[in-house]
Amino acid sequence: MLSNEIEKNIFSMTREDINKLRELIRYRMEILNIETKALFKEGQKVHFTSKSGEIEDCIIEKINKKYIIVRHQTISHKRWNVSPSLLTAL
Repeated sequence: MLSNEIEKNIFSMTREDINKLRELIRYRMEILNIETKALFKEGQKVHFTSKSGEIEDCIIEKINKKYIIVRHQTISHKRWNVSPSLLTAL
């Protein structure tokens, strides 16, 4: 949760300051994504919660720049592109 001091600083920023902050946040998110992706390997069993709310048990097929391609463990034609932050190792 943001502290009141941070909130005050954000509301006092200029457009240029906000753009710089946005770039810094985007860069930090990329680093976190890289760190999270490093925890996974192709062939590893994982699960995630689908948009329909079901827990899908999957196997990692490929690790791309932004997403990890997973396929369902028992239904091979079911595939998803999933953010690494949504995956949990089994």
